[in-house]
Amino acid sequence: MRWRLVSLFAVLTANLLLWAWFTEARLGSTSAVDKTDNVPSIPVDNPKLYEHVQTAEDWRNPYLQVQGDLVSIRARGLRTKVPVGQVMSALRALPVSAWPYGEVVAVDVNSRPQTAEAALLAERTRVQLDALLKANDIAVNYWP
Repeated sequence: MRWRLVSLFAVLTANLLLWAWFTEARLGSTSAVDKTDNVPSIPVDNPKLYEHVQTAEDWRNPYLQVQGDLVSIRARGLRTKVPVGQVMSALRALPVSAWPYGEVVAVDVNSRPQTAEAALLAERTRVQLDALLKANDIAVNYWP
């Protein structure tokens, strides 16, 4: 029993530290539309660098997955879920090293079986995400 409590405490502490780091990094950005200082140093996307990538696990740039009204972001070992309106803040908080292919993200709309209502919500979120990425000049590589 004691080991379970210790394990639970360790997991909660790790999650809290990740949340604190991510929140602090996001607060440094200006807004969802404004670009921060690290953006000019992120090169334009270069499809030749990622055209060979066949699996999501091999994708090295930010990987976004639409899940209902949230967007899951995976980048450089960080995994978080945010509302679509906070996606740009989360992406802008990432270091330049998280963008080896240039300014491009992979986007995967959750393809698991779902209700018609959930599918409609995911599609609405995807449309909002596409518009947001396009407005910020971020190329999209769709998966699958």
